[in-house]
Amino acid sequence: MKVGHRARLIPAVFTSLIFTACHSGDPISGTNPPPLPTWTSVTSLSVDYLNAVWGSSASDVWSVGGVGTIGAIYHYNGTSWTSNWSSAPTNWFLGGIWGTSASNVWAVGSTASGGGTLHFDGTTWSSVPSNTTQTLYSVWGTSASDVWAVGGYTVPGTTQVQ
Repeated sequence: MKVGHRARLIPAVFTSLIFTACHSGDPISGTNPPPLPTWTSVTSLSVDYLNAVWGSSASDVWSVGGVGTIGAIYHYNGTSWTSNWSSAPTNWFLGGIWGTSASNVWAVGSTASGGGTLHFDGTTWSSVPSNTTQTLYSVWGTSASDVWAVGGYTVPGTTQVQ
């Protein structure tokens, strides 16, 4: 996993998650562009701050977050949300999630000793060493073998971010 730095974290608090319908085609070049997608609210029942969402399909959506050092992982199966924290550490803040499929999902955040990465294999979440002491805020990749995480920290007493 490649690790870089990010200038800042933009916090987001959701009491419900929002999805959009997708459409194909190029609305600019067509004479009759497709209608804009509509938003639908889906109640998460979470009391946690949810920081990121990713899904491989409409029936396989993940959201991560937490409050302080208590992390949260939620899974949406197309009908309802459930907590999916049973196989992952419970003392992590989670800031980002991304995957290539339902059996290859990465989540990143912070642990007591620094940046933390979790991997979901379709059944179980497992901790994977990140080799950084920086909090990780986001994760993204181009394939299962090219995954990037970004993070950093604020220098105490300043507005400088490392």
